[in-house]
Amino acid sequence: MALLLINPESDMLLVLDAPSGVLAALEEQWRRLAQGAERDAFAARLSRRVAPTIADCLDWDLRPPTDAQVNYAVSVARRLQLEIPSLVLQRRSAMGDFLDAHGVQLKTRTSRKPNPK
Repeated sequence: MALLLINPESDMLLVLDAPSGVLAALEEQWRRLAQGAERDAFAARLSRRVAPTIADCLDWDLRPPTDAQVNYAVSVARRLQLEIPSLVLQRRSAMGDFLDAHGVQLKTRTSRKPNPK
């Protein structure tokens, strides 16, 4: 049996194989949920668990940046008075480019010795 993951905006259809027992249990769970609020809460719980798994399956450059990268970027941006572009917070490759460019800039700026007078 299969579960379909669909994004109509990009015409993407992924067929996810799952054991029939799991799919049958999922179908029963869905039927047990009354209406809107309960189904929405279940979908939110499922999304919180599935979204990170999907991200882990992406090529490295498409994955979200690590917490350490985000923390360092925020520190660099704050010290250099920069805004962090949204793509930098979404993609590891963009984060790497941002840190390569601005991390060096920050190190250069902070390693300059003041002129003695």
